Amino acid sequence: MEGNRYCEANHYISQEALKKSRLAPKGTILLLVRGSILHQKIQVGITTKDVAFNQDVKCLSVNKPEVDPRFILYWLEGNRIKLLGLVENTGIGAGKLDTKLVQNLDIHLPPKKERDSITHIISSLDDKIELNRQMNETLEAMAQTLFKNWFVDFDPVIDKALAAGNEIPEPLQQRAQLRQQVPDEKKLIKTNPELVEAFPDRFTFTEELGWIPEGWEVLELRQLVSVVSKGTTPRKSEVIGLDDSVPFLKARDISDDGQISDELDCIPEEVHTSSLKRSILETGDLLITIAGTIGRVTELPIHLDQSNCNQAIAFIRLKNKELMKNSILMTLRSDLTTRFINEKIVQAVQANISLETVKSIPCCKPSNVLLKEWNKLIDPLMDRKYAIATENKSLNKIRDTLLPKLISGELRVPEAEKLIADHV
Repeated sequence: MEGNRYCEANHYISQEALKKSRLAPKGTILLLVRGSILHQKIQVGITTKDVAFNQDVKCLSVNKPEVDPRFILYWLEGNRIKLLGLVENTGIGAGKLDTKLVQNLDIHLPPKKERDSITHIISSLDDKIELNRQMNETLEAMAQTLFKNWFVDFDPVIDKALAAGNEIPEPLQQRAQLRQQVPDEKKLIKTNPELVEAFPDRFTFTEELGWIPEGWEVLELRQLVSVVSKGTTPRKSEVIGLDDSVPFLKARDISDDGQISDELDCIPEEVHTSSLKRSILETGDLLITIAGTIGRVTELPIHLDQSNCNQAIAFIRLKNKELMKNSILMTLRSDLTTRFINEKIVQAVQANISLETVKSIPCCKPSNVLLKEWNKLIDPLMDRKYAIATENKSLNKIRDTLLPKLISGELRVPEAEKLIADHV
């Protein structure tokens, strides 16, 4: 339940299983009513297609045709503080939002014209935010596709080997057959012969990763980094009476697609620079979750420079950040790394992997010449992606500022329209 528009999920069920579940039709509101996250934030959104949901979620269906469900959604979002005040503790650490308390909430409905105007203003921001999100998905997919093509499937190397009449190792022969079906004008060997010079035309066998291009190295992550470490949660006695000011990342703050939440807990500056000084994060650090939900990967953005993290996050500081950052980021997100990590998971009170496991992740390193060529293609995509992400943070901040004021009547529609005119 990230964001406020729901149409995709990490899990799917069959039509047969749906008989024992519930279906939220398109255009209905989903509200999380049980979960540990309720102690920090209210998760609520609207379905953009039919979705199934479990017992931790309630579906709210508006029964007045003249009321746009989106306005009720925005009312709930605009009253997050009031809803957070209704959250109870289940006794096992999770938060609970009693359905009856939600049903008994008094919702002020302004005249329809004003409701529709408020809905239009916030929806226009949501539309821009969603468009940006989709653009970033496309940019990420483009980068991942190129990474897989060059550094996982080794397509340019296979093409050169075939052209030279060199032997193709048996595990790569199926891929070679597929490459033979690709028209020459679509192969790098034809479209950019100068770049292809940076690729070898033979393969060599390694114990760690099997067949890789000749001249490339298999290195453990530890050989490419200056630091691999993790954070610590400060003791309660350390923070009593101190003002929280430094962002403090937890595993839950990193989404599956690498987005970092805008709603971060904070710790006191005094604790940050004393007992937690060893886990002060720097711009460009690569983060990977190592407890709970394992394997979520992201890069620390500029605005979180000098922040901190807890023990569920490992941070990786590369020796040659400029040259290696993008390729290692993609490596950490690859299926190969996911399989490697899954084999090392320890099932304790909470599933986890060790820092030793992170340090031993195998990385296939090509020549520096090829990495520089790769960066020339990838850097513009990643720069654009980070620029869009920064814009979305700004849009979300504007939205979160305007929404409660519009819902409460503190801010009138014409004023709000002027404030967002330059953004949508």
